[in-house]
Amino acid sequence: MLTLSGAVQNYDWGSPTTIPDFLGVPADGNPWAEVWYGAHPSHPAMAASGARTAPARPLDSVIAADPEGWLGGDTVQRFGPGLPFLVKLLATRRALSIQVHPSLEQAREGFRREREQGLDVDHSNYSDANHKPEAIVALSPLRALAGFRHAEDIRADLALVAGMEQVCADLDATCESQAIELAFTRVQHLSSADAGAALAALCAAPGTPALDLARELLRQFPGDRGALLSVFLNQVTVEPGHALSTGAGTVHAYLDGFGLEVMSSSDNVLRAGLTSKRVDIAEFCASADFCPGRAPVRSLDCSWPAPAVSLQELQTGVPDFHLGILEVREPARVEVGGDGRVTMLIALEGAPVLSDPTGRSALVPGEAVLVRATECVRVEGAGRLALVTVSSHGDGPGIRVSPLRRA
Repeated sequence: MLTLSGAVQNYDWGSPTTIPDFLGVPADGNPWAEVWYGAHPSHPAMAASGARTAPARPLDSVIAADPEGWLGGDTVQRFGPGLPFLVKLLATRRALSIQVHPSLEQAREGFRREREQGLDVDHSNYSDANHKPEAIVALSPLRALAGFRHAEDIRADLALVAGMEQVCADLDATCESQAIELAFTRVQHLSSADAGAALAALCAAPGTPALDLARELLRQFPGDRGALLSVFLNQVTVEPGHALSTGAGTVHAYLDGFGLEVMSSSDNVLRAGLTSKRVDIAEFCASADFCPGRAPVRSLDCSWPAPAVSLQELQTGVPDFHLGILEVREPARVEVGGDGRVTMLIALEGAPVLSDPTGRSALVPGEAVLVRATECVRVEGAGRLALVTVSSHGDGPGIRVSPLRRA
């Protein structure tokens, strides 16, 4: 197995203390927004064999030297020679952008088109040719916006904001999803003067949950019309043990909280507001699903309850990744892996001890390992771990965990 050191991302929306506290390291005064455990070429984890003192190399180059050995032949055939998933710790103290991720077809076409136009990654929408379905499991209560509210609910709030009369009229269109798209787009196309007047009116509007949040976001992002766009979206709080799953087209924004995020290995993000980064209205709307409905929050399924060991799994239907939360209570030992698929384990709680023929390693929260497709590791000692692998064609849990005799 490989010991992984995640790549820290110091985005300005990150918390300066949450991730350092979780990892048990001193805070350095910088915002720790994300830690990436994966092989995405922009920010690969560093990987070392055996002891932590061994020389570390970027994980993408380690896998590239032996893709079938690490990933498994079937995984390489299905997804190509790179690690299909990316795992992150994410901690935010203020809102991320209102965003959406493209489908696989849209990502491939958009990436091809922009490279043919000569656009580099820093001045384009698509940094790679992959889709980015994702799910975040809350490690603390996590607030988010996800999916569109119904048109009548959006209209009831925006009718309280002077200057939103035409937007409210758009919401009366017969087809609800078209009405929401028309109104959402109109807000994005408001002139600077009209948007400024509407934001000023927002500050004076009566209190409702949606308008109160919009004002909170406006304080974080002065002058950003994304505060008005937030009224279109469902507010949710994801409690520990639950997950927010956002596939292609689901408009969302994390507001605050801490979680473990798993996704396809991509960094493609299309933004609409609450950001200083690139906003492409046409590309965003081409990828967004404007059908209203409940936010995609779900509990993890307990697929293997036992006195000594339990396994909770998140069913997303995404072939690129499968997430399980394994809890081991002493005295117990289990085996993970060895079924022809690469497996990543990230410690979340306790001090579980992992062993394979190369040695033993006690993990503290935030430490991770990657296990070759044909190998398995033994987990001993009390603790909770996240297990991530690829789905097995949808034919079962996708993670093989075999109990051994009690120690």
